[in-house]
Amino acid sequence: MRVFDCPIYVLKFNHHRFLKEQLLQQISDSNFEEKKVDGEFVKTDYYIRNKNQKYKNTFSFTFNGEFRGFFKTIDYDVDFKNYETWFQQYDTSGFITWHRHAKSSWNLVYYLELPEGCPATEFKDLITGEYFSVNAHEGDVVIFPSILLHRSPENDSEGRKTVIVCNID
Repeated sequence: MRVFDCPIYVLKFNHHRFLKEQLLQQISDSNFEEKKVDGEFVKTDYYIRNKNQKYKNTFSFTFNGEFRGFFKTIDYDVDFKNYETWFQQYDTSGFITWHRHAKSSWNLVYYLELPEGCPATEFKDLITGEYFSVNAHEGDVVIFPSILLHRSPENDSEGRKTVIVCNID
């Protein structure tokens, strides 16, 4: 018996058009790895221990101001100093399989680049086995409880997909 559905929020990041090029340049200038994940190469700084990257500071400063109010509306008092941030870039056919993020309460995915035809994050219903995607576009932020099983499906577009991901506790 299902008691209630888990909330998944899709919000516009109001500073996207002002920060997109700056964030992409800062990501390009940052330390990263091209890591083979699930059989495909993904560019990321997830595995780099020192993540004091310039893009993270730019995003975090704006994110803190813009989304603190959102978390208060859902009665969740967040200490924004306690979250982990990384980026991932997927070229054509890049993907990440089903997973969860441990040691966090909420996950956030900001679609810095999401080309036409490239799918957004998909979620899996653990009871029915069905999966579904959110209606997200470039510049959107998806916020969801970390208990949800999710994946980044194969990028079947010709463009690059870039996301900034946060674990919030």
